[in-house]
This record gives sequence, C-alpha cells and structure tokens, in this order.
Amino acid sequence: LLLLGLSRSTDADVTELLAQAVARQGDERVREMAADLLFDRVDTASKALVLQVARADSSARLRASCVLALGRLADDDARRLIVEKLIDKSPLVRAAAAVALTRRNVDGARESAIAAIEPRLKHGETNVDVRADLEAARAVLAGERTDVRWTEVGPRIVFANMSLRVLVLPDEKI
Repeated sequence: LLLLGLSRSTDADVTELLAQAVARQGDERVREMAADLLFDRVDTASKALVLQVARADSSARLRASCVLALGRLADDDARRLIVEKLIDKSPLVRAAAAVALTRRNVDGARESAIAAIEPRLKHGETNVDVRADLEAARAVLAGERTDVRWTEVGPRIVFANMSLRVLVLPDEKI
C-alpha cells in the first residue's frame, strides 16, 4: 500500500526507491508491484537497477515488467537488452520485449526494432501467444496498426490490458 501512495509522487527520489524495491531480495509481490509502478517512471538514474533485474532475476514476471519499463528509455543499453530478451527462455519475457520495442516508436528506433523482430517471426518463435505479440509489434512499428490489444502469455496479467501508448518525446531526454 505504501508503494501505491509513493507512486503518486513525481519526485525522482521516489522512482529510485521503487527501483531499489525491485532490485532488493524479498517478497515477490512487493517487487512485482514496484516493477509495475516503474512502467512510466524509469529514468536514467534508476536504469542500472532495472537493467540488472531484467537481465538476471530468476522471476520471469519481474524480468518482463522491467523489460516493459525499459522500453520507455531512448537508451542504447536498454534497447540492446530488450532485443536480447526476444530470445529469453520465458515466453512472458519474450512477449514483453516485443511490446517494449513499440514504446519508443520513433524514426531510427522503429527500423531497428523491426529488424530485431522479423528474424524471430521467420525462424524462431514457437509460442503462439508470443508470436501474436511479435506480429502485432511489427505491425505497429511498420505503421500498419494502431489498435493493438496485446496477447497475454501465461496465467497472470502483465500487459494484456495495457493500451498502446506510443511514446514520442522529441525534446525530452530520458
């Protein structure tokens, strides 16, 4: 409950506290909630902790939430990790990576995201739900669709109800 209250603050220190809660070992539910709250908050100061969890945490749910949050950043390290997660062992994380690639739908990022998705569609993705999200992400990035409803992967809701909010922040340094 405290995390929800803190999340209403726009203070960068709160974002850092949320990132620390995600990275700290402890109650998985608390860590998951903190990761979900970072979705629209992750910034350069919290990036290292979020990258660490996305890269190596044993919880697929936490890795997926962190990958989604990292999609917000116009950052090469974040983008590289998201592309790497297209081949994660967990279908949930692979789907989250596809969704995350659509969060920065701007020139340059768009083309490289399509280039990362297409090989997975042609040669690799066997999970039907992940494949659906990869196809939807490719269509969004190619400008063919704007009405995407993401396919949930697994029993827990992570992003199926997430609206497609393409971030275009031309003057903002994130």
